Amino acid sequence: MIDGKEFGSRIKLARQERGYTIEKSAELCDVSESIWRQYERGARFPTINRFIELCRVMKQRPEFFLGNELDDLYKTMTRLAAKLDQLPEEDLDILEAAADKMIERLHTRAGKA
Repeated sequence: MIDGKEFGSRIKLARQERGYTIEKSAELCDVSESIWRQYERGARFPTINRFIELCRVMKQRPEFFLGNELDDLYKTMTRLAAKLDQLPEEDLDILEAAADKMIERLHTRAGKA
């Protein structure tokens, strides 16, 4: 998982590179100044919609803010794909059904929380 402080420092850096104040950045991203400060401290992460807007406003790609997080995910997915390529089709069907069931359970638990 990405470190909140690193994420926050990248948001601050992007803001400063654009020459924006905290107030201006918060306004452009439609969040309060308090929330923006929390982003910069790494105490809070934006929702996905806010993150997309933040990238647009700061004219940065998501990778700039996420750092190595995407690289690590790509490496993990590549390793997993290589292993899955070695399995017969019927085993893939079983794994897919198991994954679907696990996701269903997670959603059920999240709904109860």
